[in-house]
Amino acid sequence: MFKYSTYSFFLCSLLAYFYSNNMGACTQDCEKYYDSTINAYVYTELDDPPQFHGGSSGIIRFMAKNFKYPEQEELQASFVVEIILDKDGSIKSQKIKSKDSSELTEAEISLLNIVRKMPSWKPGKCKGKNVISRVYLPVKI
Repeated sequence: MFKYSTYSFFLCSLLAYFYSNNMGACTQDCEKYYDSTINAYVYTELDDPPQFHGGSSGIIRFMAKNFKYPEQEELQASFVVEIILDKDGSIKSQKIKSKDSSELTEAEISLLNIVRKMPSWKPGKCKGKNVISRVYLPVKI
């Protein structure tokens, strides 16, 4: 098994492509689902998708500056973070996609802590109104 130090690990790449089912296509009705953990509807198909201020390069800079890979026996090279953004663009919730919180590795916990510290995003819009929306953030190390 390999051991990685937080000091020797280098964040070599970050995929900052945001996707949901349909990014930016004007739809008659924006797609949404009810999320019982936040007691609100979350939009997945938007007329105007949410954006991190500074775009992809802004997220890369933010992650490179703030994410330190923790000591962990095995290298985990990719993650997909599901982020729920509030109507004002603030982060309402975040999790590792398709993973229960009891199964998280140290690297995933560290990544989620950094995502919590992200500044507000430009909120997603449906029919010109800010809405709660979902963003997937793929991260490759």
